[in-house]
Amino acid sequence: ARDLDYAISGYSYLLDDMTIFGNNIQVFLERTGPDGVVPETINITEGWSENRQAWDAMPNLISAAYTYAAKTGDRAFIQRNIATLEAIAAWIERLDSDGDGLPDRDIFPYGYFDTVENSVMHTYAIAKFYGAYRRMAELERWIGRDGRRYEELAARLRAGFHRGEAQGGHERARQ
Repeated sequence: ARDLDYAISGYSYLLDDMTIFGNNIQVFLERTGPDGVVPETINITEGWSENRQAWDAMPNLISAAYTYAAKTGDRAFIQRNIATLEAIAAWIERLDSDGDGLPDRDIFPYGYFDTVENSVMHTYAIAKFYGAYRRMAELERWIGRDGRRYEELAARLRAGFHRGEAQGGHERARQ
């Protein structure tokens, strides 16, 4: 899922035919669990998929779907898949147990990389989650919704990030 997001983000500017990206994104959306967990890897030949408990597949698939729809104008694709995209965004939202916008529940042990100190509070995680919320707001607007809920989630995350450690914010004195 991460490589799909990175590839579409880079190549969408150059390619006219985005069919292969749309098809691949669809496969990942179809294999997303009802809890919003996106597979990191899919092996179509052998018929398996897995998420080895790293969270970044979730915001990456939202980003890939957004990039595809932005490039192609395929709003019907978003309409067909909005329920799955919402389940993915809900997974991200559930990482915040105290309502301050910042992820504080370590549902998966690894975060972006395998450390205890930087897991879900890592700046990369916060940036990816913020971007996923902003993209979800835009996707909703593209299909006739107001997007306000996701804008509010993004604003709450941003505000939480900018608080100091003493106020429960992101910056930690020991890092």
